Amino acid sequence: MFPLAEVTPKKAWLNIIAAGEQSETMVDAVIERGIFGFERLVAETEFSEAITIGNTVLAPRLGASEAEVEPPDALIIVSTVEEIANIEQRTEKALKYAAISCLYLLVDNPAQFATVYAKLPESVQSVIPVYRKLSSDNLAIMTRPQEILYWSIKGMVELITKPGFICIDFADIRIIMEYIAVGVTCFGMAGGDNLATKTTQQIEQMIQAMEYDLTEAEGVAITLITPKEVGVQLFNEVGDIMTDWFRDEATWVIGALVDESMAADSLRVTMTVGHGGKGL
Repeated sequence: MFPLAEVTPKKAWLNIIAAGEQSETMVDAVIERGIFGFERLVAETEFSEAITIGNTVLAPRLGASEAEVEPPDALIIVSTVEEIANIEQRTEKALKYAAISCLYLLVDNPAQFATVYAKLPESVQSVIPVYRKLSSDNLAIMTRPQEILYWSIKGMVELITKPGFICIDFADIRIIMEYIAVGVTCFGMAGGDNLATKTTQQIEQMIQAMEYDLTEAEGVAITLITPKEVGVQLFNEVGDIMTDWFRDEATWVIGALVDESMAADSLRVTMTVGHGGKGL
């Protein structure tokens, strides 16, 4: 098994900003369900007029006055398609400083996303659609927009914030996001036997419902989460299946985390993939 490493707090400062009332409600729900190390920032900052979430480990100045709050290294924006006009106004200052900016955009379906994508602010580095009317009979619960948004943000952020036995830091995520101008996030959860097969099949079904072509992917970020340290066999089983999905030139980061609240003999895999970025 991979040994659990001693991990010091990562020196990165992340903000989550909602572009309007609809998305603010969804961000509140995400935080209430729990993302490791995150809670609502008490003080408004000069970098956002909207809801701001700060990480207590990465931002030791939690609750400081506006003048003392540092600009974010990474900015996560949540917006519905109806709130697009608010994005630049609410994120203008933060976008000037953030090394990473990722917009989670709630749209009805892939066709609507294709229509609105060209209208998005150029200052936003990466866009991940969260579909509100995604049709998949086998994944009815998992394709609810609240679930997609929660696991998308949790999977990406906890790669940076949560100690793990295969660890990824802010620099790793920054490299991957350089390759992703537009992408998708999907996930699989399973218990019992054949964990690798079950979780990757769910991910494939979500990818198909989202109408994303994995052969286009240039950046790939994957998180494996288990209730205990994952064995080499399970890690390799997941990797062997997913490697065949992508072209050889794709850039990968893979992290493995422990979540002791999960049921025994269970596995959760979150995958963010995309293309069209400037790369490194």
